[in-house]
Amino acid sequence: MTLVQCGIAGIALIGVASCAHSAGTSSSDARGQPAPSAAHVGSARPATPRPLAALRNEKQLAPRSLSSPALVLTAAMTVTVKRSQDMLPSARRAEGLARSVGGRVDSEVRVAGDTSGRGGHPQVSLTLRIPNPRLATVLDRLARLGTESSRQLSTTDITAELVDVTARVSSARAAIAQLNRLYKLAANVRDIITIETALAQRQADLNSLQAQQNELSAQTALATVTLTLTSDRGTPAASRHHLGGFAGGWRSGWHAFATAALAVATALGAALPFAAVLLVGAGTVVALRRRRGRARPPTGNPEPGSA
Repeated sequence: MTLVQCGIAGIALIGVASCAHSAGTSSSDARGQPAPSAAHVGSARPATPRPLAALRNEKQLAPRSLSSPALVLTAAMTVTVKRSQDMLPSARRAEGLARSVGGRVDSEVRVAGDTSGRGGHPQVSLTLRIPNPRLATVLDRLARLGTESSRQLSTTDITAELVDVTARVSSARAAIAQLNRLYKLAANVRDIITIETALAQRQADLNSLQAQQNELSAQTALATVTLTLTSDRGTPAASRHHLGGFAGGWRSGWHAFATAALAVATALGAALPFAAVLLVGAGTVVALRRRRGRARPPTGNPEPGSA
């Protein structure tokens, strides 16, 4: 086995060990301990001083979230406006508010109201992303768009997941740097191919880990707010169906009479074609019988002079 192959095998073992070790170390160990020298990993070359930029990157990637938990904030709010015509202008104001504080609008869903008069309400649902420090202020301002009907807040702690992904990103970067150093020492084609294969795999792993890290960071930086705007336009029409006393009885009786009249009219309309056919058939039968009665000769009267 060549020196390059030994180095690649050592990098793989070091990467696995560093991932296992980073999951259990504290934040002070991650920030304060220097990296092991080359003598500790089986190389005869002296330890190379690490660039200041690399040290700063690793310091930024240290598990700072242990002292500052990574929280995902989610909120849901329902606001009722007086008229359905006010919903879209209120939605535009909510979108402008989100953008003014550094957030964004992820989606908008519109639901048309029930036009049958049975109490259905039109709705507009917005999904907003708001910076965490401005969440409480934005929710209070959104409540002023109308009458706040409900508000729900929830928090999810993803500190452990973010620390694990951050440690794996740091390990992958260190392995890629070591592979690049071995690539410069490769003396034959076989070693070059082996190192390029390992580099491609490590780079793919790093890209996937960085995507996960960015997604987790975005979740902790911006809270998700689901705002539902609805109108109480159908409320008076719905409440009139529950009137009591004489007015309620009169309305219920009239509604029952109208329903019965509509049912009778529907039945008559459905039976009318059949009644017309029956009348035509009965008239035809009566006409045929009368015609046969007139054409039949009289019976029982003797002819004159037969006696």
